[in-house]
Amino acid sequence: DLPEGGRVLELGCGRGSFAVRFAQWGFDVVGVEESAPLLDLAQKAAKRWEVTPELRQADLRNLPERSRYDGAMMLDFGTFPD
Repeated sequence: DLPEGGRVLELGCGRGSFAVRFAQWGFDVVGVEESAPLLDLAQKAAKRWEVTPELRQADLRNLPERSRYDGAMMLDFGTFPD
């Protein structure tokens, strides 16, 4: 039940598969990932799909910001095709 255009946090966004997909669906996405190589792949995927999720490098145990989100996800299974 996320509002249209809602702000969504993805913890451990990896290659950005879900962050990119949610951005395509019109959500304001913040993806957080500790791994720089995976975050680089996420940024490339976002560029390829012409979306602009906010992608941040951070340790999930110590997030630098406390913001309000309409939803949060941490998905650790499968991916959408690139």
